[in-house]
Amino acid sequence: MRRQHIIYTIVALLLLSMFVMESTSSVTESQTTDEGAHLAAGYSYLIKKDFRLNREHPPLIKQMAAIPLVLLGQQVEKPFDTAAWNNGDQWAVAQDLLYRNTVPADRLLLVGRLSTMLLSLVLGLYLFKWARELFGSGVATLSLLLYAFAPNVIAHSRYITTDIAMTAFFFITIYYFYKYLKEPKALYLWLTALFFAIAQASKFSAVLLVPIMLTMYLLAALQQRSPAGKNIFSFKRFVILTATLIITTSVLLFAVYGFSFTKPVNDWTIKHLLAQRAAVMEYGNYDAQPALVQKAIDLTDPDTTTGQRVWWVMEHVPIPFFAYFDGLASVYTHNYFGHTAYLLGQYTKHGWWYYFPLAFLVKTPTIIILTLLGVLIWGIWYLRTHIRQSSSLRSFFRSVPLFVYFITVPPLLWMGFSMTSSLNIGMRHILVLYPFIHIIVGWALFQLWHSRRRALRAVVLLALLWYVVSSIWIFPHYLAYFNEVSGGPNNGSTYLVDSNIDWGQDVKHLKSYMEENDIPYVCAVYFGQANLEYYGIDYRYLPDQAHFTSTDDLNCVVAISLTALLSEEREYQWLLDYTPDEKIGYSIFIYDFRR
Repeated sequence: MRRQHIIYTIVALLLLSMFVMESTSSVTESQTTDEGAHLAAGYSYLIKKDFRLNREHPPLIKQMAAIPLVLLGQQVEKPFDTAAWNNGDQWAVAQDLLYRNTVPADRLLLVGRLSTMLLSLVLGLYLFKWARELFGSGVATLSLLLYAFAPNVIAHSRYITTDIAMTAFFFITIYYFYKYLKEPKALYLWLTALFFAIAQASKFSAVLLVPIMLTMYLLAALQQRSPAGKNIFSFKRFVILTATLIITTSVLLFAVYGFSFTKPVNDWTIKHLLAQRAAVMEYGNYDAQPALVQKAIDLTDPDTTTGQRVWWVMEHVPIPFFAYFDGLASVYTHNYFGHTAYLLGQYTKHGWWYYFPLAFLVKTPTIIILTLLGVLIWGIWYLRTHIRQSSSLRSFFRSVPLFVYFITVPPLLWMGFSMTSSLNIGMRHILVLYPFIHIIVGWALFQLWHSRRRALRAVVLLALLWYVVSSIWIFPHYLAYFNEVSGGPNNGSTYLVDSNIDWGQDVKHLKSYMEENDIPYVCAVYFGQANLEYYGIDYRYLPDQAHFTSTDDLNCVVAISLTALLSEEREYQWLLDYTPDEKIGYSIFIYDFRR
């Protein structure tokens, strides 16, 4: 019993340490690019029951972030009687909510960020729970330590975004699905369905759970040996599982979208798209439109039989949680048209297959990568040895415990799907991998420790100390973390920009730097959505490449966001000839050109 108390105390201390690092670093940062839009959208969902803003993400996490704003009541001024709201301009509505309000922007951001921090703690508890069930308290504690001090996890656990939520609900869904396939109790079935549904209501990429869970179901069916367990994989049970997932998800989506039925023609976004269609047909060049746009125009042509049917559906058929389907379509079109991304000094709109593997290699702590490499080498040796000893490949496949497939296959499939995406805008999209990796690495380190060899134990202790110290050292700039092999955060821009290092988060640090160094104003180019004037930053125009003559004409301190400095257009390429005098949070470069 005493040992149990010690373990629970360690768990509590690890999670408390994580929360302290998240919260104390969070208050030093201004909003990241997406946060204001997410918070304003969630607030509008709860107050207005209107889902016009930020449809590229489902509403649940944004609603959770906005609950404290609703609880603040009349203290928060509602930015809904404006031109920005009428036009569905999420960025302008966010500016009104945060920077033209009686409640300070930093307070609104902090209370909005708390829900993400709490979700990260819930994920930590589930990680400990599953690792303990599989391997015991030692492995579970090591795994939780790795998770609690993971720089990338801490970085994205402090923002009003959907990435940690997706990571948490994906992991918990896989956990309960494993429990259900091992022991088909109704409780596990409903918990699987519940967290699957919550994942769908949190981020559109959660649809990848469908092929991943189907793969795991088939693997479990092939791996199952006991005759008593075979009816788990009967057609009847498959239908029950599928129906439970669909019904639970539909009910939850119906609830988070305000129990709404909407005729498509009355939807705000559809009205906007139809107006754009009319403009193209009347004034635009149809032949110049992308193939996807031409197809949409053709499908809605009222002079065709198909077009008439589409219009009839839009005008007469009310659809539950229509905004969800519209959001799915917007994600598909976003991926179709691409998004400008940076990698190794190059730009593209349609991504690289190796973007996420490379991002993983440079952003993941070195100790994790080295341990994973060791596990991979051991795994290859294990496979070769035991396949030879098995009577057949099938018998070897069945001899491997089911949990091995469940902690390795889902993250591998997620990475595989990510590598096909055109949206290469941040390694945050593969955060899903880390809870599984922390369990695997925790198990491997425990095996080394359990060998009782002093040299190996010393290696494990030094590795963990290095890991923890490197996480504390990067405080409070967790977003800018790059591992030692890649050259650290000072060398991060060699590989990545955007939300990997510069997401507009360092405005408050810039203001502090200006005050400490008695800098009255800066010549600034800022990448982000924080309001510089709100934070008391006086700034001037910075000449771009076309208008730059000489630094002698500047006589000011230049402050430029890294993403702007390395933009595809190279508008400020002349600055690359100079060495920055300072790097604010590794995301804002300072050049002192005062005479």
